[in-house]
Amino acid sequence: TPAESSQHSEIQWMLGKIGQKLGCKVWIASNDHSKVWNNEKLKNLSIPSLPNLGMGEEAQRIINLIDVIWITGANQLAAAFEIESTTKIYSGMLRMSDLMTTCPNSNFPCFIVLPESRVAEVVKQLSRPTFQALEINQRCGFFTFESLKQEMPAMMKWAKNHSSIRDLAKFVDDVS
Repeated sequence: TPAESSQHSEIQWMLGKIGQKLGCKVWIASNDHSKVWNNEKLKNLSIPSLPNLGMGEEAQRIINLIDVIWITGANQLAAAFEIESTTKIYSGMLRMSDLMTTCPNSNFPCFIVLPESRVAEVVKQLSRPTFQALEINQRCGFFTFESLKQEMPAMMKWAKNHSSIRDLAKFVDDVS
């Protein structure tokens, strides 16, 4: 629906603004570049193209569609975000899993960002044996739209680096 699409764009915009404030280059999924939030095209918050992150062509294609990625330094992944308003949570989880599997020596956090009403669903997915076996549950946290909206003004004022976003997140080990 338009409202859900608008909410998705709002969260991408917020994560883009926070990422920039924290000194990151921000990538917003290429298929969302034409979307607008707060009279600003999402493409204007994003670097023009996703740099080669040193992985195969297929992995790069998958990563290109991750909702928001923060990049630091010489193209180091700082954080990746999948926004799950209405789509199946496991589709975002699989993209994160693909990302972590293709970058096994990297230690960047991934986050699922979702409405409060979907928290039980993300906990269930992160508790699946396959995600536990790959330790995705330890590297992929989640936080709600509501907490991001509440904390964004403080983060824009006080947050010092990209790891500040971890303070918003919960991990399955914390809630199960």
